[in-house]
Amino acid sequence: NHNCDLLLDQTFGRIAEHYINLVPKFCTVLVGSEYSLLRPDFSEWRSYSIERRSQANFKNLLITMGGVDVENYTEDVLIKLNRCALPEDINITIVLGSHYPHLESLKMRAERLKYTVNIKVDVENMAEIMANSDIAIGAAGTTSWERCCMGLPTIQIVLAENQKFLAERLSKINASLIVNETNSLESLINDASKWMQDVSVSSAKITDGTGTLKVASQITDSIVKFQLQEFGEVELVSYVNLNINDQAFVLKMRNDASVKRWMYSQRDISKKEHHDFVKKLNDNKETRYFLVKSQGTIVGSINFSNIVLNDSLHFGLFTNPFAELKGAGRILEAIGNYYAHFMFGIGTVKLEVLSDNTRAINFYKKCGFRFVGLNRHQEKEIFLMEKSRDPGGCGDKYN
Repeated sequence: NHNCDLLLDQTFGRIAEHYINLVPKFCTVLVGSEYSLLRPDFSEWRSYSIERRSQANFKNLLITMGGVDVENYTEDVLIKLNRCALPEDINITIVLGSHYPHLESLKMRAERLKYTVNIKVDVENMAEIMANSDIAIGAAGTTSWERCCMGLPTIQIVLAENQKFLAERLSKINASLIVNETNSLESLINDASKWMQDVSVSSAKITDGTGTLKVASQITDSIVKFQLQEFGEVELVSYVNLNINDQAFVLKMRNDASVKRWMYSQRDISKKEHHDFVKKLNDNKETRYFLVKSQGTIVGSINFSNIVLNDSLHFGLFTNPFAELKGAGRILEAIGNYYAHFMFGIGTVKLEVLSDNTRAINFYKKCGFRFVGLNRHQEKEIFLMEKSRDPGGCGDKYN
């Protein structure tokens, strides 16, 4: 049993139902490899890595048997590779940790090979190296998620009993191959062109590399509360974490005539469109939407887009058209201004407003925004406005 508000289990194939009787009812359960905690450079290199695998070229081989590799499986792999029918122009890259105890022996072994071998220690660009590799030979550990994110076809070697479960599950869905009694390393390497592309496609489906973002979003954006000096406690609830009733209410507000008339699109948004939009927010690093509440009342909605950390972002808001809440716009602008600086270190907040929305333009001017240019969208004239660091916005000071 786990007494927690949020539970994370990155195990591939795990489902939330496995924890249904083990956590409190209020607990948010994040399970499966989509929540794998990878560094951001893996998601950044992912598209490039997958695109270059459209053809089964085998010129770059990566070997990663673990940072320490006390048993020296790395050198054993090199010995076996010397018996394989590798392309003459193959480039072999070996990545190791600084505590690998057999470095000198490995270097001598590499020098005796007829192939080009590059040995790298304590690299900081693993995502780039994987993206430019055509096949990997590696241990069946947590590095598996990095290789899957890159769509890197991999031959896995089980080095410990606790790696067997993962390796077998990935092999079962053709997301990797295993060296075992039926598959020798030599036979798999010699037949590489027959399986490379299929394994790449399957492995790329395991994780897209944004698990860290998804987990961080759940932690920081599920419910964020700020104490504004003028307005008291204000609560932000991320769209991705709204309950069913609040989800429906957000859509109802957006489709109200008084709100949609000032949107780029004045048509009603369907339930499916809204659901798909919210689902995509989970994977978007540069866009966040929040429902804002004050003293239990829904004030409205705020959003941030084009987020550039410690620099700038675009901000938008609309008030709750069904509540007569005095100063709703001032609350939304103040909390949006505060959140932008508090969470992202933003120096400049930008926004766009239809040129005929005089009421909104005057409101933003009072909040310190200034006119900086014009734009057009589908025959509509758009005012571009922005302001620099302003702790209080329309809400004066905040705590």
